[in-house]
Amino acid sequence: MAIGQTKTNFSLPSLQQIERTVELLDRGVRMPIVPIRFPLDPIVGIIPVVGDVITLALSGTIISHARNLGAPSSLQRRMVANVIADCALGCIPFLGDAFDFFLKANQRNLRLLKTHLASKAQ
Repeated sequence: MAIGQTKTNFSLPSLQQIERTVELLDRGVRMPIVPIRFPLDPIVGIIPVVGDVITLALSGTIISHARNLGAPSSLQRRMVANVIADCALGCIPFLGDAFDFFLKANQRNLRLLKTHLASKAQ
């Protein structure tokens, strides 16, 4: 790679990875028999503390990919705030699991990132 060049093929796989992670955490997977989607965030969050740490780590990978895509630090801070709020509310026994079904921090972060990338492309 010549001096001054950047990896242009890096951004597309990172955005696809973010979308797959958000799909699993916030939208969930569709079960073959039941026509309902089961998001991983509230399901794993049922396990006290450990579940919230796991989903926090997965949400952290989204922010890491966003940084690799060139997200400014102000956007990264907003994303971190969304994840911390999701984790803090998710730690509340029983009520936190209900919050996880409705507070979709990872979807919000994906929208923020896509808006940033779209404005950067123009």
